Parts: sequence; structure tokens; C-alpha cells
Amino acid sequence: MVSKLYQHDALRRAVCAALAMAAAVMLSQCAVFGGGIWVMLAALFVSQVARGTPLRQSFVRLMLVVGSVLLSVSMMRVLHADWQIVLVSVILYVVVGMVIFMRRPMEVTQFNLAIILLLSFLVTLLSKNEASVTPSQLIAGAVAGGAIGVIFAQLTFPLNPYHAFSHDMVFILRSIHDYGSVLAEKLVRHASEREVRQQQMNLDRLLCLREGCYPEWVYDAGFNPGLRSGYRFFLIKSGRVIELLNSMNYLIMGSMDQALLSQVANAIHDAMQVNNELLRLMADHFEGHQPIEIISDMTSDIMRLNACLAQVVPLKRARLNLSGDDVALTALVRDVNDLREVLLQLALA
Repeated sequence: MVSKLYQHDALRRAVCAALAMAAAVMLSQCAVFGGGIWVMLAALFVSQVARGTPLRQSFVRLMLVVGSVLLSVSMMRVLHADWQIVLVSVILYVVVGMVIFMRRPMEVTQFNLAIILLLSFLVTLLSKNEASVTPSQLIAGAVAGGAIGVIFAQLTFPLNPYHAFSHDMVFILRSIHDYGSVLAEKLVRHASEREVRQQQMNLDRLLCLREGCYPEWVYDAGFNPGLRSGYRFFLIKSGRVIELLNSMNYLIMGSMDQALLSQVANAIHDAMQVNNELLRLMADHFEGHQPIEIISDMTSDIMRLNACLAQVVPLKRARLNLSGDDVALTALVRDVNDLREVLLQLALA
């Protein structure tokens, strides 16, 4: 059960929110909070933070809640009639909703400012007719609830960023490895087009799942500066690997002259075998948290591939008299070269 909480972020957040709300309900019984509406609301709002920057997001949300309560207290001193509160609230909700819709996607700061205004009027509507609730009790409740949210967001099944990133990258690298392997086998006619498309769809499905394996939380604003550059570098380069494999897939599945392709197919296959070995080593590294040990020769196969290409189109290249098939074959070899370069950058990162 505990392992599932760490693997499924939505379930972990639900448990965190439930525990925070339970603590807020118990604390709200204290008379100093005047019924404790904002103890529970603040605890729920602050505890719901994304992976990557839980501490920073918790404090930002705490400041938003406290700021909204302070602003609402000021408004309650100005707006006395209920119809004034309703009218101003409707106008504000309509205007803010239109601005959010027209300017999407919005900057995080702009969206948070909009939330502050909406929450301010929400507090006003909820608390206007509660004569027993004083402004000081509202503020105390918001601060107490926010503090509960911060504590539970930090202490309820805390997530180690490295372990979470490693867990996600294992599945992605394994899928990329399978995709590259079936492409290599397609070159020597040991795999069908259906198998290639199936592996490509498996990789796309893995990256597109709403609760999939892609660690998008690495791009959250304020993510740990010590880890941010390295994690984002790895994700960007991994995306480049997928682009190169898709380019190779397009060229191999295209209308290239098969007789011309067969002259370099074995050399490309050998180079792809080494590329796939690099992918396997990186997946094993993230799974077992062991350093990557590169034992194989990582350059001789690429040199043989380039020499083979030079033998296939030597004179045409010199005269700049290349056919479409020659250009496609050259692009395919270039993709293999680029793939090796990117994989070595990842292995040495």
C-alpha cells in the first residue's frame, strides 16, 4: 500500500488532503477560530501541491490564503448590504473568468492573483452574516489551517525527487530501448512494420497518459535549483532521442530504394545495437542506482558506418548529383550518428 502511494501521485495527494482535513476539523473546534470554516478550507488548499516544489508551493498558497482573508476583512468594512456583495461578486467572477479564458495559458503569478480576488469575495460571502466571527478569528483560522497544510504536505509520505525521477525514467528508457531495437531489426528484415508501429504507439501512450511516467513536475517553477538543470537536461535530450528514432522510422518505412538501403543496413544495424546497449545501461542505472560503466567501443562502428556510406554514394556526393534515395540514406546515417552523440551525452551526464 505504501509503495502505491509513492508511485501514484494522485493517491498520495488524496491521503495527504484527508489527513490534513482531519487535523483541521479537530483544530476547528477551538473557540478562537470562530467555527473554523477557514481552518479547513486553508488546510485543503495549501496541502494540494504538485511534486517538485512542495515547500515553496505550500508557503505561496499559505500567503495567498492569508492575503485573501485580509482583503476580505477590508471589503466587509466597506460593503454593508448583501445585494452589494452579490453584485460585486458576480461582476468580479465574470471579469476574472473572461480574462483567464482569453489569456490562457496564463503565467502562474497572474493566475494566483486571480485566485486571491475570487477567494476574497468567497470569504466575504461566507462570513458576512456571521456576527460571532471576528476578523481576527478569520485570520487566525486561515493561518492555522495553512500551517496544517504546510506540515502535512511536507511530512505525509514525502517524495524523494531522485527516486521519483528514476522510477519514471526507467519505464521511458525501457520503452525507447524496445522502439530502437525493433527499428534495428526492421533494417535486416527480422521485424515487421506492424511490430515497429506497435512499439511506437506503446512509447507514445506511455508519454501521453494523464497519470503516465513523464516527470513533468521537473518543469515546475521554483523546482530545486540544485537538481533542476540536470533533470531538465536529461528530459530534453531524451526527447531528442525520441525525435531521432521517429525520423529513422519515417525514413526506413518510406519509399527508399531497398537495394540501396541493403548496402548499409548491416552497418546501421550494428551501430543501433550499440545505441540500444547504451539505453539499456541507462535504464539499469536508474533502476539499480548504479554508475554507468561503458565498456564497449563507442566509435569504431560509427566510423565503419560512415565509410560504408561513402562507398555507396562517393562520386555522386562529389558532383552534388544526389537522388532522393541518396539524400534519404544520408539522412538516415546522420540520424544514427546524432543518436550516438546524444546518448553519450546522457550517459556521461
